[in-house]
Amino acid sequence: MAIATFSPPKQWEDWANLVLGIWLCVSPWVLQSTGDEMIMTQNAVLVGFLLIVTETVALASRMARPSSPVCSRTWLAISAH
Repeated sequence: MAIATFSPPKQWEDWANLVLGIWLCVSPWVLQSTGDEMIMTQNAVLVGFLLIVTETVALASRMARPSSPVCSRTWLAISAH
């Protein structure tokens, strides 16, 4: 007799990354960044847009994408410097 195991759904990571992508896209205007920070604004919008697209595809396909959160976090860590 096989014993069933419970594993929580992994989609919460995709939803969290989607929210993070939306925040990155709107944060320069919500936080009222000045015009001197144009490159930082462009970077936030670009990374946010890429996160939104990636996570929308992941949620639409309902596939587990273990590399997506790792890549997102790596890019966020690198782009901050």
